[in-house]
Amino acid sequence: MAIYYLKGEKLSVEYCPDRLTLTASSGINRWETCGPEPFVRSRTAGTVSFADAKCESSAYETGTVSGVKAVYSGFGGGALENFKVVTFVYIERADDTLHAEFFAKGNLEADVEVVCWPAPFKYDAEEGYTVLPKMQGLILPAKWDGKVPCYQGWQMLSRDYYMPFAGQIRGREGYMMLFDTPWDACCEAKHVPGGDTTLIPYWKPTLGHFLARDRRRLVYSFYEDADYNTFAKVYRRYVKEHGRLVTMRQKIENNPSLAYLPGCPIYHDGIATFIHEQSEAYNKENPEANTWVTPFSTIGKRLENIRKLGFEKTYLHLDGWGRRGYDRLHPDLFPPCEEAGGAEGMKDLSDLCRKLGFRFGIHDQFRDYYFEAESFDLDNVAVDFDGNYPVYNVWCGGPQTFMCPELCPQYVRRNYKHFEELGIKIDGTYLDVFSVVDLDECFNEKHAVTRKDCVEFRRNCFDYLNAAGIITSSEEGVDAVLPSIALVHHAPLSVDELSSDHGTAVGIPVPLFALVYSDCLTVPWFGVGSRGGWHIPVTDSGYLYALLTGGTVYIGPGMSPEGVALAKTALEHNARVYDKELVKHEFLGSPRRQRSTFADGTVVTVDFDTNEFSITPGN
Repeated sequence: MAIYYLKGEKLSVEYCPDRLTLTASSGINRWETCGPEPFVRSRTAGTVSFADAKCESSAYETGTVSGVKAVYSGFGGGALENFKVVTFVYIERADDTLHAEFFAKGNLEADVEVVCWPAPFKYDAEEGYTVLPKMQGLILPAKWDGKVPCYQGWQMLSRDYYMPFAGQIRGREGYMMLFDTPWDACCEAKHVPGGDTTLIPYWKPTLGHFLARDRRRLVYSFYEDADYNTFAKVYRRYVKEHGRLVTMRQKIENNPSLAYLPGCPIYHDGIATFIHEQSEAYNKENPEANTWVTPFSTIGKRLENIRKLGFEKTYLHLDGWGRRGYDRLHPDLFPPCEEAGGAEGMKDLSDLCRKLGFRFGIHDQFRDYYFEAESFDLDNVAVDFDGNYPVYNVWCGGPQTFMCPELCPQYVRRNYKHFEELGIKIDGTYLDVFSVVDLDECFNEKHAVTRKDCVEFRRNCFDYLNAAGIITSSEEGVDAVLPSIALVHHAPLSVDELSSDHGTAVGIPVPLFALVYSDCLTVPWFGVGSRGGWHIPVTDSGYLYALLTGGTVYIGPGMSPEGVALAKTALEHNARVYDKELVKHEFLGSPRRQRSTFADGTVVTVDFDTNEFSITPGN
């Protein structure tokens, strides 16, 4: 039974591939792997542990790494008879990081559903915390007595992991795990209330297969003195080194229309809803309640009231402008809602926005694919390995499935050319769900798409709009598409209810996302003068998070003078720091008192108990 000893500059590793055990030491920092054992799960053979497979290992050396190659085979009969997992564990000398990498062979029947490897590290600290970029971000204190909700199957690049990393701190020492190939990666945060937290990485197949060309890779960094700020800054450096850190200044250079966003509030309103009779939202007891329409001209009057409140800038996000209103008929929405004023009314509203000094932005959707859409074709649907596709009736439009991601850019080009033909100027577009839902796959051989491909097709949609001078936005802060968007609907916090306006915080919220991307994206927050809201803990003010992170705020025509004054304070702050990195976040003796420091020296201090705050501008 071979035991290998790997040595970096400070990092030392003892690794036994037969026993699947690994100990990493860096100074006084020592981390050991623990259960559950790595496993393979297949459709026909069930779950088979790596420990029950045959292991052949050897030293693995190049000019840059020192490591071990281990090949696992003999996972069972049937579809797993020839299945092999080829693993590499090595120290990269250039930066003293530990890499765990694998590819697989022999999965020709697409039978393997999950490979769980490598083994997780044991975490039984009495003092410290687990760091999770779950939505805006959080830390789970050691022995925390709550539960950790799973929003989207622990999938990387989703609401569970806006950014593909996690880590744990024990006192001040810690380790960070970064998913270098995040598209098919997951990481369960298995937490026992009042007990320990285990971070378990696992991987899904690519288009049903684990192939030799599709390597999966984790990168571990170890620290003697670190906190959650450290992990955020390591990840920021990583995305910068990989060419994916695109700042707002760079985005404005590429699309000058985005220069409107600094210091700009967001106003959210809607035109029409016609709930389909087969929708789960349909009110059978009161059918008249399933339809409502607000004329385009009424929205215009509300905007005029906002201008009278003293807001010189406002970005309008308009829902339900299509023929049958909100979340219906996508992608075939034309003509604009006739009951609300039609194309002429929509054009008048767009023109009024610029007359007031505002910008006209619309809600749009190119993933949900409605059966009653004129161009609906089953050949355009994203299908799974067996040729099946999901059918939902959740939203207003009734029966729908998902469009193949490869086709989405074609529909974007078609629809926005139609706006040009109608003479309706679109200043901004929100492509719904592209920056929050799981990455899609499609097995249709005419337009097969991997999850990695899906990222590119979604970005293609935004890049087309950017090239047209349109302000690009989407739903939340999932970082896969961030280089191509300038605005999100929100990037809020993890609460104990999966979809909640009344939840309590999971762990202790920390702005991990803002520590990486505060100068790369405009993020609005609800809660001017109030507490709670969608994914804002009931004890907290979203407004204070806007100040801490340098974000902007939502406004409305009925705001009080006090609300207007608070909003303008946040907008002045946003205009000052929108292009300044959030360099540090800290607690001031209590999680309820916090401080943020920006790259220009601006310091924000907030108290969530009293709602008091102070802003000291930098240079």
